[in-house]
Amino acid sequence: MLHLAIEVDNSPALSSNKIVDQMFQHVLNISSRPKREILFNSMESHLLRYKVIEILFYHSCVDRRNLPMSLAKILHFLQNSTLYLETQDAYRGKKQTWDEMLYLLILMFLSYQEVMTGLLRLSVTERMMHVSAETLPARTMHEEISERDIQEYFDIFCNKVSEELGEEFLVQLQQKISLLKLLMQSTVMKY
Repeated sequence: MLHLAIEVDNSPALSSNKIVDQMFQHVLNISSRPKREILFNSMESHLLRYKVIEILFYHSCVDRRNLPMSLAKILHFLQNSTLYLETQDAYRGKKQTWDEMLYLLILMFLSYQEVMTGLLRLSVTERMMHVSAETLPARTMHEEISERDIQEYFDIFCNKVSEELGEEFLVQLQQKISLLKLLMQSTVMKY
């Protein structure tokens, strides 16, 4: 239902922001990661999923810059956020938090890709105009990211994880780190 409400609105980005504001406290109160994953995986609207994850990261971010939806914003969250979500296992809590953070960044990136390629921030009529004219909305400077920029952000992130958890946990998280990095690099190569 939420997906449909966002789709038919004249301003999908604005309506998704209103829905996310209402959902935020409820998402924070979900006490286990599997339940949060069920919530995110069941969201049909990629725009809404992106916005919910965005607000989670924004509220756990040291440097709260107001960047538009872009690769730069995802990299900013990678460098400056630490999720403050509950975990059920206090002993492995820090590792689980970093692991969940990477999972959410991957999900956020995939949702971002769907929103950008499907023009989901635009109303249905605006999308149809772009499709019929075979044009895309202009890219912003925040989407102009190089492979070198990506590498720098990931180096900073790996150092941060290594300092907090040690090298052995960094190795355990390496698969998700590599996946996110590869996804971002493939986007840079496309444009």
